[in-house]
Amino acid sequence: MLRGHWRASAEGQELTRATLDLMREMLPDEQLDGIPAALVRHLAGDHCADLLGVPRADWTALLVEAATRMAHLFDFAERRADILGLARRASFDLMKALHGWAREGKRVDFRIPEALIRRWDDALGR
Repeated sequence: MLRGHWRASAEGQELTRATLDLMREMLPDEQLDGIPAALVRHLAGDHCADLLGVPRADWTALLVEAATRMAHLFDFAERRADILGLARRASFDLMKALHGWAREGKRVDFRIPEALIRRWDDALGR
């Protein structure tokens, strides 16, 4: 029933275009410009995204999918203490890789201060 009532509109497409533009402005690199469209398509579905005039997702859809899978992994890891160390290491390595990529491959030392790690552990009840 809902699909029968959904319709494309110029106003909806214009609002969506403005939202995607704003999201792209917030990204650190033009190579990531496809993330907003990929994210909308992932969250709203292709039918809704088509009605809103959201462009088809490019390679950045892989990043959105990977982030979704990582979120599920971390959810699972929080329930399984034996996997928690692996998940923590994977998230740290991912942050280092993304930080290095944003710096165009220039090496940087990346460290999370011990006080923040302790706060994180306290917040998770460990």
